[in-house]
Amino acid sequence: MKKNKRSAKNAWQNSIVSCNLLFYSHKFIKQARIAVLLLLLCITKVSVQAQAIGDRFKEGSLYYKITSLNPKEVKVSTQKNAYPYWDNDEKPTGDITIPETVDHGGDSYSVVSILDDAFHGCSDLTSVSIPNSVTSIGGWVFQFCANLKTIEVSNSVTSIGNWSFTYCPSLTDINVDEANTAYCSEEGILFNKSKTELIKYPAGKVENSYSIPNSVTSIEDNAFAQSVNLSTIGIPNSVTAIWDEAFYNCTGLIAVNIPNSVTAIRSEAFRECTGLESVTIPNSVTHIGQAAFRECTNLSDIFSYKENISDITMSNNVFKEVDKDNCILHVPVGTINDYNNAAQWQDFTNKKEIGIAVTGISFKHTSQTMNIGVPLDLLPTVVITPSSALNKDIIWTSDNTNIATVDDNGVVTGISTGSVTIRATTVDGGFTASCVVIVLESISVENVDNLLNSNLYPTVVENGFTVELDCNFKRSHELEIYNLLGTKVHTATINKNKQFVSVSGLKTGVYLVRVAGKNYKIVKQ
Repeated sequence: MKKNKRSAKNAWQNSIVSCNLLFYSHKFIKQARIAVLLLLLCITKVSVQAQAIGDRFKEGSLYYKITSLNPKEVKVSTQKNAYPYWDNDEKPTGDITIPETVDHGGDSYSVVSILDDAFHGCSDLTSVSIPNSVTSIGGWVFQFCANLKTIEVSNSVTSIGNWSFTYCPSLTDINVDEANTAYCSEEGILFNKSKTELIKYPAGKVENSYSIPNSVTSIEDNAFAQSVNLSTIGIPNSVTAIWDEAFYNCTGLIAVNIPNSVTAIRSEAFRECTGLESVTIPNSVTHIGQAAFRECTNLSDIFSYKENISDITMSNNVFKEVDKDNCILHVPVGTINDYNNAAQWQDFTNKKEIGIAVTGISFKHTSQTMNIGVPLDLLPTVVITPSSALNKDIIWTSDNTNIATVDDNGVVTGISTGSVTIRATTVDGGFTASCVVIVLESISVENVDNLLNSNLYPTVVENGFTVELDCNFKRSHELEIYNLLGTKVHTATINKNKQFVSVSGLKTGVYLVRVAGKNYKIVKQ
């Protein structure tokens, strides 16, 4: 009986243990299930958040912002929404190639745009290549990218925001794909496709002179800002507007001749051009914006050709911090009293009448030829009207200094063969004329007899022309014909004193003929 009681007690205790084990087992499973559910909820929540419009995520070295879920699209963005946009260790560096697509959270997104300020302050960025999927570049995108040197713009980009390339002192090239329908580039300079708007001349370019193409009508906001190496700028008379900060802080500029086509000089257009000594304001100007010449502390001469000063609107502080006691204001004859009574102009202590104004400039010959090693003086071929004009000073520029340079006196020096346009701009009035100069190879005196004279006729030809050489033929002479691009298109060997040269194979046009050390121009009909 006692044994049976003990057995019953043991069975009862074992049943209690089993119940406890079963209870705790169920409790553990329940807690595990809850943990799994919570984990799934967190994963689901993260997954939902990662795919919400407006969310940012990082892939590689770049941040992206989701802008569409159907279709799936993102835009290159900053790390943060507000300034400062980056933690220092998160900024993209070096050479960056933006991908056309980016994978995230199991989905693939198209990269369609670059948002405002996307690379703002990324000072260690050196180059950026933009893919064909991107259609727009926002404003201020590359601002303060101190070491950025090159930007490659794809053919898909149709919109570029304001001030996108400001404060990029190392930038030398903005290269646009030739297939782009909205923009183009020339020598790394950014234009709209028709080249009527000069959008950005990279501030890191080392050249000290530049001639704006004749197609340009508008110099856009900030176009030349901080281009500290520029000392000379040629502005053609096609330009009608110079926009905000166009030449801001171009500290190397010495003289600016604004042509008599410009009607508006916008706010801060030449502000902080501290090296600027002379500026010409033409009669065509009707508006000068706020602080347009502020802090041009070295200005010594302002030539204003505005005959009716009341026709020009002046915003505030146009000449603030210009030394008005020492800077001479040159004005048209009979207008000193008008300027003395005009706000801001009256602040200049020293005013002088300009005298007879220049009304135009032209070249006697619109094309010339020269040889490497033989300088060409263009000054005698310039005609300034009227001949009695008081100020006949000229600013000379070459549109390709790799082919030929021109000095302050109009003397052209050939560097390599080819065609170059030399532009002469009058200081008085900013009138411009151009001459195409064909640079040929250097003359070898070994191939020219000491007393050799040559003659060529006629110069207007259909089938050919005759060459006469006054010499005893101990050797033959080479005749060379060049087109206006400086390309050699025909040669002939002259082995007698009088010889006919056929040019029937040449197209209609103007050509340069070189024979026995002399150059001729012919017109092929």
